[in-house]
Amino acid sequence: MNSVDRPTNEDAYLQQQMDDREAKWHSERTVVLRVYNYFRIILSFFLLILFYEVPGQTFVGSLSPEWFQTVLLLYLMLNVGTGFVILVSNDKRVSGIPIATSIVVLDIFFLSVLLFTSGGINSGLGYLLVFSVSFGSVMLAGSTSFLFPAIAAVNSISSELYLHNTGSIEGSQ
Repeated sequence: MNSVDRPTNEDAYLQQQMDDREAKWHSERTVVLRVYNYFRIILSFFLLILFYEVPGQTFVGSLSPEWFQTVLLLYLMLNVGTGFVILVSNDKRVSGIPIATSIVVLDIFFLSVLLFTSGGINSGLGYLLVFSVSFGSVMLAGSTSFLFPAIAAVNSISSELYLHNTGSIEGSQ
């Protein structure tokens, strides 16, 4: 066996450094994912309280209150469930990129439907959709982190155009 095939102390040291970096990266991603889940849970409860307790408001659920209530309760259950799983699990698969991507995609779906049932971006939820998804996209690596806020913005614009063209809302923002 020649000296090229045997691992040296330098190789072992470099491998240890790479393992330490990966562990630090994983722990940071887990913290960001937990904070994002807490944000989503608080957001869900805030929207639910606003929907039930503020009479005559036009911010949430003004176009289709029944659908808004159903979707919001499903979104709240998803947020509490994922928040609990990520809080108690130390498995790297739970806080990996595929799970973070799935959570951001589900956020785009649920917040887009909530935006649609609230009457478009005139309700103010359009900004919330883009902000929330942009915050969640921070967890993703590389250029895909720009993709999800762009999709959220397109969903906001498409929802607004559809609601405006069907006559559900008047004016646009």
